[in-house]
Amino acid sequence: MKQRNTLPTALLAAFAAAALVPLPCPAADPPVSVKALAFSAQDQIYLDFVDAAGDGQAADFGVEAAESPAGPWEGVQGATFQSLGGGNWRAFAPVGAETRKFFRILKRGVPLTAAFAAPLAQAAESDTVGVLVCFSAPFTGTLRYTLDFGDGAGAQAGQIQVGGATTATIPVALGDDAEVGELRAFNLKLSDAGGIYGVGDNASINVVVQDNDAYWGGALSSESPAIDLGARMLIARDAAGLTGCFKTDRSGFLPANTSDPDGDWPLASLALSGTAFSATTQPIIVPAAESLYGADTVMTLALAASGGGVTENRLTGTFTLSSSVPSKPHLQIAPIEGDFTFFRQAPVSAESEAPTAVAP
Repeated sequence: MKQRNTLPTALLAAFAAAALVPLPCPAADPPVSVKALAFSAQDQIYLDFVDAAGDGQAADFGVEAAESPAGPWEGVQGATFQSLGGGNWRAFAPVGAETRKFFRILKRGVPLTAAFAAPLAQAAESDTVGVLVCFSAPFTGTLRYTLDFGDGAGAQAGQIQVGGATTATIPVALGDDAEVGELRAFNLKLSDAGGIYGVGDNASINVVVQDNDAYWGGALSSESPAIDLGARMLIARDAAGLTGCFKTDRSGFLPANTSDPDGDWPLASLALSGTAFSATTQPIIVPAAESLYGADTVMTLALAASGGGVTENRLTGTFTLSSSVPSKPHLQIAPIEGDFTFFRQAPVSAESEAPTAVAP
């Protein structure tokens, strides 16, 4: 069974408006202000800047470059710094074949901090979810954290290595199954590194994992013959791809599958994207006692939707129900065509759910 979420109801409600993991890191302002920027003829740039605190030394500063103001920022090697007095400085940095057009000054000695981009987020179910950590300056070393699934087992410690980057991703192993279950949630909390780095405002993050498996309830309807048939369909996804099954609430028309404990008919084919849906059942056997033709009848149901008929919580399209009687091959049975609408149902617990696991 999927582990039961123990986060407060108010916190779960907040997840509805949260962004997906990984969240982007906010752009960090450099701790000194750049006053002027110019290019020289010797494949160098110089930047005039002001050290607001007025206590900096040449060894305290560094130059970073990026392709856009949003980053990512990387250090420029070989930069030198000249004091102009009164907290004013000039930086010289080689550019050569440098294609990055944005530069900034960072002051070393300003405490480096690590933080998550936001305190709340949500992610789709997958084998591993990556959660982004943001550093205020390039960091090299061990990032330590604790991970808690809220299952009563308590927080477990973890760590990842970072090599001179302003961001890092913490992997959280979940296990992507093909069963419908409850929402899962976990908490990550950054651990202070005792002076190597500090933790920022968002020192922890709560992430809810949206189940990518769901039951869809709805109906099939046709004018000729008149059909109004309630139905339920399972669409499940795991690492191997999509699987599903289908059943209706009218056993005399499309009977339950007696070989399945839930009466479901497996889907022989299933495809679902943001703009298209299609599914075909395996042959549905209608026993002679229940068939209109007095003999075992084989039916196949095909469903299709596209464009605006495919949304996150609704599928609207057309169906084709084909029938044949193997013992009476002379019968030519016209297929039945009609419309269908299915709505994604709220998750319910399934006892066969796989447990979550902590990333090593």
